[in-house]
Formats: sequence, C-alpha cells, structure tokens
Amino acid sequence: MNKENIYILGSRVYRLQSRNEDLLNLLHKLLPRYDAHEQDQPIKDPETIDLDGPLAIRGLDEHLFAEEDPTIALVYLLDRALAEHAGYLWIDASALLTPQGKLVLISGPSHSGKTTLTLAAALAHNWKILAEDIVLIDLETGMLAPFARPLSLRPDTAEKIRNATGMDPGCFILDGWLTAQEWYSLKPVPAKFDIGIDLAVTQKDSTTSLNTATASSGEFIRNLITHSNALRYDEGVNRLSQAFESASLYLLSEGTPSERIEKLMELSGC
Repeated sequence: MNKENIYILGSRVYRLQSRNEDLLNLLHKLLPRYDAHEQDQPIKDPETIDLDGPLAIRGLDEHLFAEEDPTIALVYLLDRALAEHAGYLWIDASALLTPQGKLVLISGPSHSGKTTLTLAAALAHNWKILAEDIVLIDLETGMLAPFARPLSLRPDTAEKIRNATGMDPGCFILDGWLTAQEWYSLKPVPAKFDIGIDLAVTQKDSTTSLNTATASSGEFIRNLITHSNALRYDEGVNRLSQAFESASLYLLSEGTPSERIEKLMELSGC
C-alpha cells in the first residue's frame, strides 16, 4: 500500500490516483496524510478515487475535469467527504486544542473572523486545529471527527494575521489555499468542550473596542442552532447541549484581531 497517496478527511480515508503527477503533488501538499498509528483508525482498504474522469460537484449540473483546473479535484474531494458524513452533527465553526488540552469551539456567521482567530491561535500560540470551517460530531459515539481541510483564506486574512501576530501564515497554493497540516491534530476526541466562543461580525474599519459577555447555556446553544444542522435530528439539540454542558461560554463582538487573540488567550488560561 502506497501511503504517499492515502489521505484522511474526517472519518473517511481515500487513496487518490491520477496519471497527472503534478495534480497528485499539489494535493499531497494540501491534504492530510493518513497514518493508521497516528490516527488510531486502522483502515484495511481505503476507498480509491480516480481523479482523471468527470467529477460531479454538488450544486453544478455539469461534470468537471481536474485537468482543466486542479482546484476542481480539491473541491470535489472536500465536497464528497462532507457528503459521506451523513448522520453527523455539524457546526459552522472551528475546534481547537490548547497546549493544556482544553477543547475550544469558535463559532459565528460568515465574515465574523473565525478563520483569522483560529489560524492566529495555531500559528502564534501552538494550538492544534481539529476542524476549521465545519465541526463534525458523530451522533452515535459522541466523538469529534477532525476534518483537516486546507485553509481557504480571503485576500485580507493573511495580512490581518501578520499584523496581529507578527508571523507569516506561509505560502498559498492554487490561489488562496493554505496547507495547514502542521497545525492540525488528526486524532478524534470526545465532543466535550471546555470553552465556547461565539463571534459577531465586525463592521469594516470599525474602531469600537472589543466587547466580551458571558453567555448562558441557552443563549449560546440558540446561537449555534442557527449555524448547525441540529434541528434535522430528534436528539440534535440535546446532543449539542451535552457537548457544552461543562463549558465556559462567551460572546465576542467588535475589536481588532489582536484584541480578540489576547482575549482568547485570557479566557482559555493560556
């Protein structure tokens, strides 16, 4: 078995094949490589995906070909992996582990700064990312399945991270994708969060200072429901509540990226 072309996304393990070596090399830089010992998930026969044929992406009527644009193969693989996690509770959020082992969720609507805060914590403070953009929880086992997708950054996000941390997030691949393998942890963990942070969208060029408020469990869960699929399952909301029953919960609004990072470190005890 050639481990060099075997990758893990959530609970799914894929062996990729293509006649296009350049495509395989690009994906090798971006996707998390599977290691049965590290992930503690022995897979005898990973699913083989041939990237040379037509690829179907949800929401598009026509099939596309990776030879026309390598990004098509990446989007196809991410889309397919998510579709194969039916039965999982998902949250539009990031999940991270602090160096002290605390499990932290950063949630919020699009443009609220989740990716900026997540990557800054990993880059400048050695936090490990379990998931960025979407958090997957197995409803049967209660385990959080790490989903180590490459980071897709908006043009201004890298600059915000540099200004806030003084560190460069690295080189981009395929116009905006950033490999984050060294910042990810790929071992499943129990979905029992220690800290929950819900971000509000900050208006562009706002100079308002950071506002931090303690949230009740009910308030925090109501916010999460709006960007999760909890209502699709009979026990969805209950499982969501159980994941945060022992967590310290906060609402953050306004503030600069630097202020938010400093507050995140303070709230997590780092």
